[in-house]
Amino acid sequence: MNKKFDLDHLDTPSSVESACIMVNRGDGDPMALDRDEVIRLYKQYGAILFRGFNFGGENGFRVFTERFGRNFFIHPSVNRTMVGDDTVQTVDYGADAITIHGEFSYLPYPLRPEMGWFYCIRPTQTGGCTTICDGTQIPQHVSAEVRQLLESKRLRFRMRFQEVIWERFFQTSSVEEVLKFLKEHSIEDSFTMTDRILYLDHREAALKPPRFSDQSAFVNNVIFYFDRNEKTMAVFEEDDQLSDPLVEELSRVAAGLTAEVSWQKDDLLMFDNTRMLHGRRQLLDDERIIYTRWCHASF
Repeated sequence: MNKKFDLDHLDTPSSVESACIMVNRGDGDPMALDRDEVIRLYKQYGAILFRGFNFGGENGFRVFTERFGRNFFIHPSVNRTMVGDDTVQTVDYGADAITIHGEFSYLPYPLRPEMGWFYCIRPTQTGGCTTICDGTQIPQHVSAEVRQLLESKRLRFRMRFQEVIWERFFQTSSVEEVLKFLKEHSIEDSFTMTDRILYLDHREAALKPPRFSDQSAFVNNVIFYFDRNEKTMAVFEEDDQLSDPLVEELSRVAAGLTAEVSWQKDDLLMFDNTRMLHGRRQLLDDERIIYTRWCHASF
């Protein structure tokens, strides 16, 4: 096959390669890329940064993502702006750093998207790197004691969603339709609807394999919640709170495995949301515009 790109990698402080960079050396048309080759690299690395391709703005972003995704989500956050198609949105407002996390990782499938897409319309001049961390690497680098503990434990996530949030997420104001959807997907036991407030009580393994890997991964919001001092949002199934030393080790290990995406205009990041954690460094100006999409894989 006559490849139209070169491959590079994002580096981490611990020298573990994280994601691959696909650098254009052809005519710049991303639609000319071999779909099977992109899928192979995605499954191998968990994330691909496309650089030097001509995606051509929001419409090109939508067309390219639909070569690989299905069932695109509408993010319910009120801190995002809709762009054309409601499934294309900006990232969260603000300039603060955001700790690594898995998007909707507290929700059961199919409410948790398998794929994330970030597209750079305009980069910032200073700061604002997106951070990504391969969750399959975390269990391999923590202490044997911590890994054994995580392998034996299940996590419990509890949240409540106000009416404006679940209506935006499910795209309906009907409680009956929401409850029907949950039952059809056999996840009704994780939710309770009371006075039009949707309560979540979801349990899952602390380590589990991503969609396209047999390796165990640590992909959730535990480090994110502890960094925000919201420790009760994620506990062990028995309601035992995760200890500070445990999460401190996880955070320290993850930091050594975290790579930075220093954005260039027209960069596109495609990543496995069941494998990769992502976050953001602090922005030092308000120049950056990043579009996002969330979906399930169509392969």
